[in-house]
Amino acid sequence: MRELADANAKLVAVMAEREQAEAMLRRAQKMEAVGQLTAGLAHDFNNLLSVLDGNLELFRARTGDTWLKRRVEGAQRAVARGALLTRQLLAFGRRQSLRPQPISVNALLLDMEPLLRSCIGDGIRLTLALGAEAAMCLADSGELQAAILNLATNAKDAMPEGGALTIATEDAELEEQPDDGTDPISGGRYRSIIVSDTGHGMAPEIRERAFDPFFTTKDIGKGSGLGLSRVYGFMRQSGGQATIESTPGVGTSIRLYLPSSEAPAATPEPQSAIQAPQSPLLGRRILVVEDDQDVRELVVEVLEGLGYAAIAAESGPGALNLLNRGLTVDVVLSDVLMPDGMSGFQLAREIRRRLPHQAIVLTSGMTGIAGAAVDGIQDLPILHKPYSCDNLSQAIESALRKVNWRLAE
Repeated sequence: MRELADANAKLVAVMAEREQAEAMLRRAQKMEAVGQLTAGLAHDFNNLLSVLDGNLELFRARTGDTWLKRRVEGAQRAVARGALLTRQLLAFGRRQSLRPQPISVNALLLDMEPLLRSCIGDGIRLTLALGAEAAMCLADSGELQAAILNLATNAKDAMPEGGALTIATEDAELEEQPDDGTDPISGGRYRSIIVSDTGHGMAPEIRERAFDPFFTTKDIGKGSGLGLSRVYGFMRQSGGQATIESTPGVGTSIRLYLPSSEAPAATPEPQSAIQAPQSPLLGRRILVVEDDQDVRELVVEVLEGLGYAAIAAESGPGALNLLNRGLTVDVVLSDVLMPDGMSGFQLAREIRRRLPHQAIVLTSGMTGIAGAAVDGIQDLPILHKPYSCDNLSQAIESALRKVNWRLAE
């Protein structure tokens, strides 16, 4: 009987472990599917914002009416808020642009301490419990600061009557975790940041949905439901993980895992004292490759207003056809995601194969797309939509200077 009982206990344990693994896999698959959906929506939304912002900028430059200018500036602020929303969506979908580098989490938190204290106010006691001083992690410093501030703000909201916020750091080991087969978490050493509060905590059903985009327990107008989802997306895109432990009436602890790094902390690159002179705009010929008609027509008008000569193509093959027929341009300005089986990356690679020194600038509403994914064109700049007229001109002139410098070497 004892053997039967032991076998039954083992079977129950195996079944429970299997159910837990299946639940984790289903959640990972759901998060991946929602991430792809939100990233796609953000890309299309950024195209719409580009048209709105570009036309508003043109209108503002052509009117002397003070009242109209104020109204346009108000509309542009709304576009900027929309752009922030799409960045948050892309962060959850793991499509944002990151610049990971070795950083000391302890040093970062010490630098942030005054800002954190200002964020949470006088009614909440802040404690930094920092672990191994020399421990380093690999992350985008700016996004990590934004994630920690986001968690501190959430903790403050969970403690309206005051309380304690503790941010601790320590080394951790993670086992390899499959994530629907597309984005696994590697096993090994991680640097862990634990943000704990003594707030009202979360019920289990709330905790399960806390990282979902647009899910919020705050009143209407007080939260977008994208804060924690942005943190989750940033951690996963960084090769790490985020977990939540919470007990109603006791508090919440959110743990961030970032890959450890053995490299020394990154230092800012020295800036050259010699600046290349700005080249004149007039006479510059720009080939605009954009499948969205409204965006294409707007970009052509903006470029012509800046003094460039613009030629338009609605696809990669169409652009190559123009170049094959003898068109010469100073810069090719191409969207990344386009139909007809040729992306902006593929177009850039084909152009570079034929014209190795052609200046190219890519644009995209999908901010996480990076040129490093394409062999031989890692140096290409990507201008993220929506962008201003100044941003566009600076990107074009910067690309031209890089080409001139390479030719002069």
